[in-house]
Amino acid sequence: MEDESRHGKKHILLVDDDPAFRSYASMLLVREGYRVSQACDGGEALTCVALFRERGDAIQLLFTDLKMDGMSGLELIQQLRGMGVEVPVLVATGFLDEVSFEELQQIKSHRFLLKPFKPGELLLCVRQMID
Repeated sequence: MEDESRHGKKHILLVDDDPAFRSYASMLLVREGYRVSQACDGGEALTCVALFRERGDAIQLLFTDLKMDGMSGLELIQQLRGMGVEVPVLVATGFLDEVSFEELQQIKSHRFLLKPFKPGELLLCVRQMID
């Protein structure tokens, strides 16, 4: 059950192609009182954002994996910015050795978490970004 008093129903869009990771991260965030919507890839995330807009719902944080099939996390961020969605972004990856110099330059303008991370690291980062 969400604790509205702690985080006021702050809405996080969690995008990751690993269902186990999405489930784990979502559970941590929901337990802390955040409202979490999940997407398995960039295309699904864009669809979610379009639906949220139609309903007058907004996200306060995008939490996305960097490396996903199809559309990368950085491509997703660019697409959302093109739609006028300006929210804080938390980027995560478990494959830092596969990140190019160009990707590192783009990540520098966002918060970054290296997987695997401790639950407290995620929660502290999210609190600092949107609370």
